[in-house]
Amino acid sequence: MTTAGEGRSGLLTLAGLCVVVVAAGAVYLRRAAPEPTPAPSAPRPAKLEVAYGGCHEVHAGPVCLVAETSTITLWLEDPGFVPTVRLDGAVAPTRVADVDGGVQLKVRVAPGVKALSVGEGEVETPWSLRTDHRASSPLVRRVKQMRNGGLEAAWSLASTATPEDPHERAELLSLLARLERDLGRSEWLDTVARSIELHRTNGCITGAANDLAFMSYRLRVDGELRGARSALEGMADLIEVAPELRVSQNYFLAAVDQQAGDARTALERLRAMDRWGERLDDETYRLPGMQMKLLLLSFLSRTSDAASLLKELSDAIDETEAPCERAWMLNNLAWFGRTIDANASVLAAQRGLSIYRGECNDSSNDEVLLRLTYARLLLLDNKIDDAADAVGDLRAVWNVTSGAGRVELDELDAQVRLARGDATNALLLFESVLERSSMQVDPRVYWSALLGIARSEVTLERVEKALEALDAAERALDGLVLAIPLGEGRTLFAEEHVESSILLIELLISRGEIERAHRVATHSIRRHSSALALSARISALPDLRRSIWEERVRAYRDARKRLSAEAEMGWGLPQAELEKRRGRRRAAEEELTRNMEALMSIIGVDLASRAPRLPQGVGELVLHPAKDGIFALIRRTTETVATYVPGDREGAWLEGIAISNVLRDGMKGLGEVRLLTYGELNDVDVSPTIRALTAESPVIGYSMGLPRSLGTTMPRRALVVSDPDGSLPRARSESNFVRERLTSQGWRVDLISGADADRDRLLALLSDGGYGLMHFAGHSASDAIDGWRSYLRLANGDRLEVADVFSIDSAPTYVVLSSCYGSGRGAAPIGIAQAFLARGARAVLAATGPVEDSRARTVMERLYEQEPSSPPEARLAAVQWSSRGSDASVAAHFRAYVR
Repeated sequence: MTTAGEGRSGLLTLAGLCVVVVAAGAVYLRRAAPEPTPAPSAPRPAKLEVAYGGCHEVHAGPVCLVAETSTITLWLEDPGFVPTVRLDGAVAPTRVADVDGGVQLKVRVAPGVKALSVGEGEVETPWSLRTDHRASSPLVRRVKQMRNGGLEAAWSLASTATPEDPHERAELLSLLARLERDLGRSEWLDTVARSIELHRTNGCITGAANDLAFMSYRLRVDGELRGARSALEGMADLIEVAPELRVSQNYFLAAVDQQAGDARTALERLRAMDRWGERLDDETYRLPGMQMKLLLLSFLSRTSDAASLLKELSDAIDETEAPCERAWMLNNLAWFGRTIDANASVLAAQRGLSIYRGECNDSSNDEVLLRLTYARLLLLDNKIDDAADAVGDLRAVWNVTSGAGRVELDELDAQVRLARGDATNALLLFESVLERSSMQVDPRVYWSALLGIARSEVTLERVEKALEALDAAERALDGLVLAIPLGEGRTLFAEEHVESSILLIELLISRGEIERAHRVATHSIRRHSSALALSARISALPDLRRSIWEERVRAYRDARKRLSAEAEMGWGLPQAELEKRRGRRRAAEEELTRNMEALMSIIGVDLASRAPRLPQGVGELVLHPAKDGIFALIRRTTETVATYVPGDREGAWLEGIAISNVLRDGMKGLGEVRLLTYGELNDVDVSPTIRALTAESPVIGYSMGLPRSLGTTMPRRALVVSDPDGSLPRARSESNFVRERLTSQGWRVDLISGADADRDRLLALLSDGGYGLMHFAGHSASDAIDGWRSYLRLANGDRLEVADVFSIDSAPTYVVLSSCYGSGRGAAPIGIAQAFLARGARAVLAATGPVEDSRARTVMERLYEQEPSSPPEARLAAVQWSSRGSDASVAAHFRAYVR
């Protein structure tokens, strides 16, 4: 039996459930599971399970091929002792370290060593690894050398050679498949399939795995996500022999998940990649994996995590020995980091360019891409003349042969002209870019052209035309929400997409069109949440629906490619010829729309944006990002008021709110304020500042902006779920109090506790419906990535997850979650609390932080001193006003979420 010091949740991070200890007293929170009784020392195993890495090549057996003297890394999961390592029967010097809950051993293996064994007398069956040495054949080396000088000659040699050695023949087929792909020959897929089969027949594990990874990569590039995933899943039996393959498999699977829009699963794969890389000392994909994480974290609006990773990645890039690869990574670092740390991105771009001009004389487009990035970064850093010089250098050295390249360069040129004050010529260029970018696969340029047109029109004092362009930019963003799951526009939605919304809100407020500004701000907030939620919806798809989804993603991409090809051929044509092509383009766009609708039907997306009705005495406060501050808009029954609050950090704009007379006047007479915030503003507790503005001290509810039904009868029937896993005695006491209190007021109460509170029982009760109130006292967990896998912990190891809540027909009218982290946090669009709201609850009380078990009952007792059928946000406000000391700190963690 645990003490009252336990907490009520488990914080679900990428690492899993964490136990949190508070202050010097080592008080456990409700977020932690009970401390287990120490188990007796485990007996030494009869057979060791050993993962290994560092082989030049692995063959069935397993046989580890070593090239010269190699270091083999061994990892055993918590074996309870450090076994002896022997080479050809002799004890070998071994470096030992504790790594990721197991023991890591490193041993040097020289050529000629035939056997490596791990174990000693106590272990009945030592683990062994045979070693061998084999170099690539002269023929294979010659084809590789020729490939660098001429693809056709290398292909001719590889396709006509007929070596007798089966290993050499398989290596040559692998090379041939890559040459065929480089030359655009369709038979490459058949060739690599033959190569994989021959490698398998030869027992060459590494060769088969490399070919499967190559197949997956190329299929993913072609948009064939289902085939790409299938190729990687085909490594399963190979991994049993060569565990180090888990590193590459997880990396490439993460890339497939990222392209399919499943950001959460991609991050989980990358974490698994890191763990296996650490265990087996394999850093092959560490830097590419960090770059992918940076992109995903940026997409999920986890700015602080992305900023930390940006610094780590910047420091790590210098470890890359190949100069061209280092320059390419710096290019990515500069682009991904531009919205996180502009100065660091400029430095990264400069470093990359110096490498291209020095150690790496690469003639590919990589340098051109870095030059484009560098010019954009100079613009962001307000170095206009330097940016203009960079654009001029690009035009001088870049022989633009593609429509896409010409469009992007012109759009950059237009931005430079606008920054220099030449709005007239900038506008002409932006309009040309808009026409030519409407069919490009990359939607960023199209949106950016509309934003550029609006800024140009503002400079020319043609505000009406600017508003037209910004309205079009907002519609484009609505479409881009749908493109998020397809890997398109991800960086746009990380931070930049809000720019057009900010300018539109600013113009509307300056013109006194406050109602319209409010609509734009609330729609922008909902769109941002929808974009993030789409990835979560995809993550929850079952296998069959996931397969259908990925097939329709391919159909969508095919349609986009046809549109892009049309634009590629037409960018240099005269206007008359472009007009003739509009009919074909419209037909292609209609096909694209049909494919997108088919995609969205798979994940059930509803992007409807309807403002809820506001009763008398209730107002809605919208906090939306602005340039160097925020916009604050208050809508009430009779009017809407708005103001700009300066401040580039949380404390500064909170101070601005506290002294704003516009907000003070706008909230006069309001008894309730519904707060609607954008992204990471969700983390800021604005309620004390808002209450201090008015004498009325209004009730604060954090709104999802959903329609709210009024005047319906609330059933006097309650469901109380008490301490499902049996670890929280105070939670049981609290639940009994709630039941007694409700029963004394004429409520019918269903109480389930302990082993009875499993998933099936709870879902059955919720599905029956008819509850006016649900009270949960127990553990919960919040998914730190996007909220979709948040859950309430139930009996017998069960969980009630967000997806389960969405499966019920109608949620209880009010829900009280007496547990830690019951709501979505930060930029995460959803948690258990928000899921109940989406299924029909009017209000949900949930904590944004830890809830100490011994204090939770006190807070809940005060909550239920009031009439339970009254709005819980009002009851919570009363508790928070009256709480003192440590009770006040616990009560402050709770928020009322309303529709």
